[in-house]
Amino acid sequence: MGKQVRLDIIDIDQYKRMVGVIWIGNRNINLEMVKEGYAEEYLDFSFTAVCGFVIVTPYNV
Repeated sequence: MGKQVRLDIIDIDQYKRMVGVIWIGNRNINLEMVKEGYAEEYLDFSFTAVCGFVIVTPYNV
């Protein structure tokens, strides 16, 4: 605990939700979640094969 988290907003989707990448230090948490099976990549927002993206809503922040 006590770690600083950074959220890079990439886009706003059609439902006005923020789409972004979550970082802790240099760790891409989105990518880690995809690799571990906890999330799926949204291909509409991926512009490289190694990026994972999440949709940020009041329910998952």
